[in-house]
Amino acid sequence: MTSKKIKKATDNKKTKLLGAQVKKSKSTKITKPVKNKTASSLSFTTFIQEFTRALVITAVIILLTISFVIVKSQKKVTSVDNNSSNLAKNYLSILEDVNIINRGQNFFGNLNSSNISSSNSKEISLSQGSTISLGGIETINAPVSDKMISSEYRDIKYNYVYTGEDFSLFPSNANVYRRLTPDLSHELSDTITGKKISFFDLKKFSDLGINNMTIFEDKDYGYSLYLGLADSSFSIYKNWEKWPSSNNTVTCDSAGACYQENGLTIEKISNDEEILNISNQFLSDYEINLDNYGPGEVQKSWLKNYLLKSSYQYIPETITVIYPLKISGAAVYEESGNKTGLTVEVDMREKKVSGVYNLMYQYFESSTYSTEVDKEAIVSLAEQGGLYNNYYANSENVDEVEVNLGQPILGLVRVWQYSEKDSKSYELYVPAYIFPILSADSYPSLYKENIVVPAVKDFFDTESVNILNSEEVMVK
Repeated sequence: MTSKKIKKATDNKKTKLLGAQVKKSKSTKITKPVKNKTASSLSFTTFIQEFTRALVITAVIILLTISFVIVKSQKKVTSVDNNSSNLAKNYLSILEDVNIINRGQNFFGNLNSSNISSSNSKEISLSQGSTISLGGIETINAPVSDKMISSEYRDIKYNYVYTGEDFSLFPSNANVYRRLTPDLSHELSDTITGKKISFFDLKKFSDLGINNMTIFEDKDYGYSLYLGLADSSFSIYKNWEKWPSSNNTVTCDSAGACYQENGLTIEKISNDEEILNISNQFLSDYEINLDNYGPGEVQKSWLKNYLLKSSYQYIPETITVIYPLKISGAAVYEESGNKTGLTVEVDMREKKVSGVYNLMYQYFESSTYSTEVDKEAIVSLAEQGGLYNNYYANSENVDEVEVNLGQPILGLVRVWQYSEKDSKSYELYVPAYIFPILSADSYPSLYKENIVVPAVKDFFDTESVNILNSEEVMVK
């Protein structure tokens, strides 16, 4: 068999053996330009070293490219942070993350500006000779008839008494957070831009946006999705046409006694574990991120009424589960004292989730504010019932009950601040002391579990007097 020889292309060392392709076959011998096995081994070793070096260089280039893309993406997000109107443009998926923008000291102005200054107060007539200050509200002069206050009805006034031990204070300066609501009204506008409808042509309109839209599943037990693109409010609820009707009706007689037809019985209410399993599984199936929420808590306020064994034994069709929102690790409460966060409704007839509410982008601005460090002042406000204690116009029909408050924990309270500058209401999260009501279940008509006291000094400012706590309230 004749051997084929492969000639050397050049004596230049730069070419070596890299890039040369040598085909082998059973019938072909290759005459190598080496005299012994040692030289052959060295050439092969050189090839492996060069090939390995090339792979390393390629890997480094790939890693540098990925790093550049990530950094560039982060810079894009940062660039829109300073303009809330353009916040998160074209970054819908990135909005899953928590973003907090530091704005320095006292950036949001006076946090208690919604409270009424005594110099601005006006009076509203409750009855002949009785007035209450309501600040800014137009005066109503119509007297209230004595017949409107039933002698049989008696209200309950809760007098709060702090019985807890010493408690920890917030630092002298603490962060207040304000929620940003990115305007996404143009994110889905491509779905309608350029379309022609029978009675007009959308091509004739420019800069189109979608304020809100509803998408629905056209199937049994399907859901409807509400997308508030302009104000960043989102929710999921059942498509009523695709779910069975309960046919539950409530009837009340002239005496006020009520009963319900086709209503649920207490035996139909699942236990907490089953309710949480249904809720957790739904959120997992639909990939709703819970990283910034606490564990789900089954709400049982309805149970107080049921245990009273009143003439109207109401059993709810759905049970609520709340996953408390957390910002920088602190749980958020409403001013009423109850936790707030992601809300899930579980249908007790179908044992399915029927609604998810309070879905929100977690984009915030933060600003530091001075906090109240006088524990006596903090406890005093707690014993008043917080910022919004009740006012009783007819003291003759009020029974007083003493309620004990325990040692407070540190959290955040959601409050609203109206800005006259841009005619908008902003959602603020303010550091607060959360005083637990001890044995809250012992008071059927007390629909709160905690007394909330904002920790920021603005709320202890005596010049800004709250409507319901106003010193201008007087009964003549």
